[in-house]
Amino acid sequence: MEEFEELDATAFKLENGLLKLVSKLEEKRDAGDWEDQLIIKESNTIYECNE
Repeated sequence: MEEFEELDATAFKLENGLLKLVSKLEEKRDAGDWEDQLIIKESNTIYECNE
């Protein structure tokens, strides 16, 4: 039961975060402050997997 409550709280937090993101994106679109190109910066960072 504790595991379910933890997952439920995480899902609730994720859902609220996504709703906030959509709201901010809609504000940018409506204000004409929209960037329609995504620039991805690559780095030489090495990612390690610590198991």
